[in-house]
Amino acid sequence: MMNRLMIASCLGGALLLAACDDNPGTDAGPMGVDAGDPGMDSGEAMMDAGPPALDCTLPAGDDLWTPPDGLPAFTAADRGRVLKCGTTDPIDAATVDARARAPFALTADDPGTYDGPTLTEGATRTLVLYRSERRNGEGGVSSGTLYLPSSGATDLPLLVHVSGTTGLGDDCAPSRGRFTDLERTLYVLLGTGHAVFVPDLIGLGTPGTLAYLESAEAAHATLDGARAALSVAPDGALSGEVLISGHSAGGHAALVSQALQRTYAPELNLIGVSAMAGVWFDTAVFGELMTVPAYATSGDDGWNVVYGAMYFVGHAAAYDGEDHAYDMIRTEQRDAIRNVFENYCLIPPMVGGTDMRQALQMAAANVGEIFDPSFSGGFASRVFCDAGLMDRCPAHVATWIERFANDRPPLDPEGAPVWFHQGSLDVRSTVESMRCPIAEADYNGVDSNVCFYMGVEHTPLAGVVAPWLADWVDALGAGSAAPACLDSTPWPAAMPSACGLGAPMDGGMAPVDAGTDAGMMTVDAGSDAGAPDAGVDAGVDAGP
Repeated sequence: MMNRLMIASCLGGALLLAACDDNPGTDAGPMGVDAGDPGMDSGEAMMDAGPPALDCTLPAGDDLWTPPDGLPAFTAADRGRVLKCGTTDPIDAATVDARARAPFALTADDPGTYDGPTLTEGATRTLVLYRSERRNGEGGVSSGTLYLPSSGATDLPLLVHVSGTTGLGDDCAPSRGRFTDLERTLYVLLGTGHAVFVPDLIGLGTPGTLAYLESAEAAHATLDGARAALSVAPDGALSGEVLISGHSAGGHAALVSQALQRTYAPELNLIGVSAMAGVWFDTAVFGELMTVPAYATSGDDGWNVVYGAMYFVGHAAAYDGEDHAYDMIRTEQRDAIRNVFENYCLIPPMVGGTDMRQALQMAAANVGEIFDPSFSGGFASRVFCDAGLMDRCPAHVATWIERFANDRPPLDPEGAPVWFHQGSLDVRSTVESMRCPIAEADYNGVDSNVCFYMGVEHTPLAGVVAPWLADWVDALGAGSAAPACLDSTPWPAAMPSACGLGAPMDGGMAPVDAGTDAGMMTVDAGSDAGAPDAGVDAGVDAGP
């Protein structure tokens, strides 16, 4: 019988457009830099005054992503502290409008998502380097870009918008011009006059390894990005209200930020969170991938191997330290796999270039040629771990099971309200994969809302929702109700009992495997029968 693997089909959008603008000049206005006064975990202690303010009106240097030498030991007071900042070329309104309408696969028969009114606002751009906290409590740094309306509008709410997957290499950072689904959303927001901060997350474009889909580091860099943006904006530009949104892997960052905000950044006035096709599936599927050594790196299915390898490398760096990031990779393959992740992105720098999946295929034909058997082989015994037979559960597998669970912390019922956006044709963040996580949020008392879009696939959803996001920021910033969903089709909600959510006991019962195995698709190991449009050739829909 053919060996079959259940691989989560939560793999999301990448596109080929470069995000470089050739519009000289700057219009950023004076910007003072201080890390602000974010509180520590108690919500009471405030940050110290820090070093003297930096001048963010000066052009950003090529070394913007390199931290200064001799940084003091990281403490909670350093969360969001700005290390460097500077302007780069602004974007004029005509360019914003054209970018919003551009064909995302660079083909004439693939029009852009946006077809609304002419976008009339340009934006200034300020690059920011700031400190943030890694999962292990040590200091890391993230870069990001603050976009403000060229009109000089004031008292604006800040939207922190997190991109979907771009890669692990430094050149893959959105602040360095490498966009995926971000292209579909950002320009609509800018063209309608919104203040947007796009964080790269720790290790993407900056020293260290991006902890791909790891909850704590995604939340920390997102929340610290809000702190940094608030501190570098000109006086009066921002109101102090913060909203967070993201698509696919960025939706994961938005959701974990909601879950952790009240303990990590309690002083932020977070008023709303939106996740578009958010990656909120059980990441244990990456462990399942380890059980099929023949699973190929070629074809559409090869993207599953890319994300699995990114996941393990990034998590090992976050939990075990940078020196151990590649420990699970075969010794003879470590240099080759490291080269793939450090030098290739999901989107090649030019049409016809080599993307990350193609580079991985050149380095290894399948899972078995990438991962050390002493690591991957243990996952076949997970059944014993799940059954509580710990004497037959490999220790490293038990460790990774805990890490899988940590990737999806419970949303905070006392935190900001959440909006889920899901497309009916999404083969990655599928209807089935999201029914139990959304039911779990409702069961736990989270103020959650669902917008369901008939006929919309994973990556295009980022553009479809963009006009709603613009109205949502305006409404919540004005203290009004959120706009109605663009599609009135009701979400096919799941009954709590179908998701292992029992009757409340002592204030509520923890869910049992809520969402596990939901939305997975069965694919033949090593075949090319995976999710359609997974990024081959055109680079479209290539990542969470």
